[in-house]
Amino acid sequence: MFAAVFGYDARPMRAFLGLLSLVVSLDLGGCGGCNDDNKVGQLPDASPPPPDAPLDMAPPSPVTITVTDSGDPVMGLTVYFQESDSMLVRAAQTDADGKASAVVHAGGFVTVVQVTNPQPVRQVTANEGIPQGPDSQLTTFAAVKPGDDLHLDLHPVSPETDITFDLTVPDEQLGRTYTLYSSCGAQELQRPERRGLARRRGAGVGSGGTIPLTASVTLANCGATADLLVVTSDSETQAVTWLYKPAVAVADGVAVDLTDATYQDATDVTFTYNSVAPTITGLLVQRELRSSHGSLGFFTFPQTATTDPDTAIASVTVPLPGAAGLLEVTTSTDQPSAGNGQQTFVDWGGTGDYTIDYSAVALHGYASMPSADAGSHEIAWSEASGGVAPDFAFGTCFLQRDDDNGHNTWTWQIVAPSTPGQAKLTYPVLPTTIYDYNSSTDDQAPEVDRLTTVKAPGGYDAFRAHAFSLDPSSVVTGATGQIVFEDIFQQEFLGKAAAPRRSLFVRPVPRKR
Repeated sequence: MFAAVFGYDARPMRAFLGLLSLVVSLDLGGCGGCNDDNKVGQLPDASPPPPDAPLDMAPPSPVTITVTDSGDPVMGLTVYFQESDSMLVRAAQTDADGKASAVVHAGGFVTVVQVTNPQPVRQVTANEGIPQGPDSQLTTFAAVKPGDDLHLDLHPVSPETDITFDLTVPDEQLGRTYTLYSSCGAQELQRPERRGLARRRGAGVGSGGTIPLTASVTLANCGATADLLVVTSDSETQAVTWLYKPAVAVADGVAVDLTDATYQDATDVTFTYNSVAPTITGLLVQRELRSSHGSLGFFTFPQTATTDPDTAIASVTVPLPGAAGLLEVTTSTDQPSAGNGQQTFVDWGGTGDYTIDYSAVALHGYASMPSADAGSHEIAWSEASGGVAPDFAFGTCFLQRDDDNGHNTWTWQIVAPSTPGQAKLTYPVLPTTIYDYNSSTDDQAPEVDRLTTVKAPGGYDAFRAHAFSLDPSSVVTGATGQIVFEDIFQQEFLGKAAAPRRSLFVRPVPRKR
């Protein structure tokens, strides 16, 4: 879900750019525009290379972007490839594979334009046509590098293959709720109505020979096997017992029997947060379980770890399944009583109790709300002192303009690396071949719908290619890791984007006070 969501170590490029500059300067003899007779920068005793000597540096690899919608390639979208100074390298249309590419130097921009509501051309004179300003969605990847393979998913992939079968599990006969979580779906197991003696007690079946529970389940895109976790919960929606079977063979119409498994008691796990900031009243905590196939769809009911103002410690204890081989992902979102930002910590790996030092991992706070003035090509804000520097940031502006063509609106999202001391996101200046999407002083003031700063393993280089993926849960990779991100806080700035607001990871993160 998260909904994603959904740029979230700034990757320094100085060494790369310095090397590139050195190679270029040597290739040009150390000056710009030198002729063949100019000896500036040449080594006096160097011999020329043989005719068949390989080049010192291969031509830059092109930057490619692939646009999909529900997993299918999207053809005909305009893509602008620009250098870091906004100089246009190429304006291309995505092909039948949803791809477009161009050679762009490090630091350039790639912007995809999706016209969501095209309007006809309005004739002003017999020889002049003015294109009606469309409603559009713009997406910009900033600071791209040669060889980048970027991806933009407009909508998530819809399930294609459903299977339905009967699942039989032990029933403890204690009035609990039974829920199946799997690598291809989750649902509550509904008890069928009793019909006389049709449901006979199976001696020795399940826990102590009790009547098993059989329910029809429907899963999506399982393949030949699925990892199955059955959790029982009480009236307070807390996990009580669980059983887990990995790599169970599944097929449409083929019953699955897990009555040879035994339920295990849930284990109390304590989540502790030290050195919590004075303005944080508590943290909302959720634990997710994943198998080697991905998320099992299991999330604990959100619990609040309330901060003790005398000790600056927040903690909460939650009963959880503890199946061996599962990856535990903990998402904690702080609950501020003041300020302009709200931070979320995503940690994975490890087992048992969870402890984190809030002050050691929290990012720079937002000392002000972000703004984007009319005519500006930036989303800018100010940072509070203290905290950890983010690696990169996402921003979204909603823009609108009234002109001779009527009322025109567009949403423009961007992802870019963070630069120390520069709390801003800078948009490129786009060509006006489709429409003049560049902010003008004649426009209504742009509205900042989103600002998300992120600290993540691998920094911007690791996240750039799939920064706008609608399945951001894929960023949780490896045995252990941590991602920290901060969103703008005030309610009036939330929910204005054209697409539903998604958090970076798996589930929507509550952001109201």
